Amino acid sequence: MLDKVFIITLASFLLFILLLSIIVIFYVKSIKNKIYYNENIDKDFIFKKTIQRKWWVSKKGKIENFWNITQNKKVDLKLLGIKEYFNKNFCNSNYLFVWRKLYKNFGYKVAQNIVNKLKNYNNIIENLWFKFYKPKLNNRLKKLKLNLQSPEYFFYKYYFLFIYKSRELIVNQIITNILPAILKEELTKETLNEYEEFINIKNIDPDYCIKNAYLSIKKDLLLLFERINYECDLEISNKGKEYAIDYSNINIIFDIIPIEHLSKIIFNQKFIKLAKKFKINMSESKKQDIEELIDKLKINKIDYDEKLLNKYIK
Repeated sequence: MLDKVFIITLASFLLFILLLSIIVIFYVKSIKNKIYYNENIDKDFIFKKTIQRKWWVSKKGKIENFWNITQNKKVDLKLLGIKEYFNKNFCNSNYLFVWRKLYKNFGYKVAQNIVNKLKNYNNIIENLWFKFYKPKLNNRLKKLKLNLQSPEYFFYKYYFLFIYKSRELIVNQIITNILPAILKEELTKETLNEYEEFINIKNIDPDYCIKNAYLSIKKDLLLLFERINYECDLEISNKGKEYAIDYSNINIIFDIIPIEHLSKIIFNQKFIKLAKKFKINMSESKKQDIEELIDKLKINKIDYDEKLLNKYIK
């Protein structure tokens, strides 16, 4: 009888241990790639993946996607001596060039760990857009539509400026704080001493850098949002609520998307086709390209809007 009780007790204990082990394994797997928060980090930074999320405010994103092709998504990462594309979602990257550079120099495991952390931290920061600013901008557009004759003009002009500046702020924090902190965490002391380009990150505190990135971006985005809204409200006040826009006038695009706010202009498809036809290279500075194109168009007697092209040059 005692043997039977002992066997049942032992079996129950082993079953409990087995169940506990399974729970622990699942828990460890679930948090494997989770980024832990420092004590003082605001919980506004939610760990949630943003893959394939619709970041735009317009119904189908057509306006944003048109504007998006004018943006330069190629960013200098001087710390690694490479350029990386931030062309995913609102302001994110696959970090392919970072991965290749790290893999070539430090192997698969180091490259994978660093890129995974970069993506996670980038997601956390990017979620501020989805949690706060996208809903706020949706509400702002609705209010403008109720009160203005040309709400789209006033909204999109400042909406695009806010996105442009927001992306600058986010990328800057990733370059100056997030990336150095992750490199300090993942690379060995020997590696940090070996590479001259890492001399400035040997003595940094990774936790402080991450915390500083989070808190700085939250503060900077809020200040930017308030400033952009103030500028928008000021223009509405100056022009009046009855101000009407003729959207059939193509030149209005330069008022909604001012050229000085764009770091790289990719012109319309017609320009690209003509540039290819006349073998004009698309260099970083477009002034010479356009002047060359104008000459080619004149020689070949092709109709074009000279005033519009010259506006690009200015």
